[in-house]
Amino acid sequence: MKKLLSLFGFGLLFAPYTLCQPLWELIIDPLNQHCAALSAMYSSQNRLFVSVGERGTFLPSRLFEVNEQGEVLGAGITSMPGKVAIEAGFVGENSNGELLAISLALNPAQPPGDSVRIALFRFNTDLEQLSVVQVGKAGRDMSSHVGFVGPDSTIRLVYQTDDWAGNMHQLEAMKLSMAGDSIMSNQLYDGVTQAPVTSLVMHPNGKMLMGSAYADWGYTPTSGGNVTYIENNLEIDSTYYLEPVDLNNPSPLYNAPQYPIQALPLASGNLLISGQFWRVFGTDQPAVIQRTDAEAHVINQFVADSPWDEDMPAFNKAMDMAEDGTVYFAQMNNWDGSNYFGVYPSQVRLTHLDTALDVLGSYVFDGFMDSTHYGPYSVLTTPDGGILVMGMKRDLNIPNAPTKAWVAKLGPESFTTDIPENKGPVLGLYPNPGTAGFTVELKGRVENGLIHLVDGQGRIVLSQPLNGINAAVRTAALASGLYAVIVRDHAGKVLQSLRWMKE
Repeated sequence: MKKLLSLFGFGLLFAPYTLCQPLWELIIDPLNQHCAALSAMYSSQNRLFVSVGERGTFLPSRLFEVNEQGEVLGAGITSMPGKVAIEAGFVGENSNGELLAISLALNPAQPPGDSVRIALFRFNTDLEQLSVVQVGKAGRDMSSHVGFVGPDSTIRLVYQTDDWAGNMHQLEAMKLSMAGDSIMSNQLYDGVTQAPVTSLVMHPNGKMLMGSAYADWGYTPTSGGNVTYIENNLEIDSTYYLEPVDLNNPSPLYNAPQYPIQALPLASGNLLISGQFWRVFGTDQPAVIQRTDAEAHVINQFVADSPWDEDMPAFNKAMDMAEDGTVYFAQMNNWDGSNYFGVYPSQVRLTHLDTALDVLGSYVFDGFMDSTHYGPYSVLTTPDGGILVMGMKRDLNIPNAPTKAWVAKLGPESFTTDIPENKGPVLGLYPNPGTAGFTVELKGRVENGLIHLVDGQGRIVLSQPLNGINAAVRTAALASGLYAVIVRDHAGKVLQSLRWMKE
């Protein structure tokens, strides 16, 4: 194995930290120019394995074993005849303790009809490749694939493909044996509107739960994120579109969580759904977690907003649940919406929450302190109660510096609890100042409530019913000036009072 490591030519950095710092950080150099740590898993023996993909190049994925101190113990590489396997992600292990991973399999020459497939790999724990099989349909392009080992010891997969022949954005579900033999498959969607699938898990009701985005660029009310329940025969049971938070604008193209969507089921059957709010262009787009019922109706929500316009959840897996039932959530602050390789500083914020979305602590990797670009891809809770965050890191102090794979481990003691907390129900009021109106964004639903606007003379100049998680208030008829925004519950009790300026 040491010989194999020397052949890869990657650089490693290990640095221990003290209290309120990461327990360790691991940096892995790219084979070419850009790479990222995409996924990780603990084996049944609590051995940690990490997958690394080369970004923007036709180079194979690499797998690493990492010890409790953040040091690399061994490595392997995806290999298959005639194709290159990229963006490998772990799906689990079989009964023999062998590791299973799926990746995209590309033919660099891209002959029509056979350019991209899904590849299923089997590795032993020394990261020696044992087998690889191609599964699913061939296509011209694939942009997402997710999978896991189900309770019946079958591999469950959903992937997106585009054949460039009018059947765009097909979602295909598959059930495979541990050896990669097809048990069944089914086409879930076939049309120009289905955007990437980003999560697939088992729900306590025995069905699979898929998070994806249905982006109808004709701006119909079906635009936005959705969650879909899939039967064991791979037929769609039901689909629920994520609710718009502006009830006066029923299209969830704006003001609803959108790609990347992750759905995490709770034992109660309720869901935690993470995504990014797409608000009116020109306003901020924060990352959000919503707690919903099984049909995606919002109960309450958490937004860790930042001063920057774009905050994005971790691209592949933003949430993971610890053994104690608490949840870790990773987001990237100051995401450049068109650039995954990082030309601007950014932050990675990790938040520790309970399932009611009350904050227990947070930690920030602050790239503005040392001119670093961070891009989080995935999180994974650790057997000792901590959390791994992984993705990419780039030193912007060095011209044309490569983007490197980055893995960091935090313990529960790394999280600070001195977090400013909004004691009222209002998460945000925007835009402020504004002209034609504003939106009140709430932590949880308020039914049969009221919103009052009070002018500088103490007069109520506008009164509007409040039902739901958010409300849009139109103020075109009001004069410019400073107003008090008073939020009341069904009994008339004042829940919170804020200020809003009309320009």
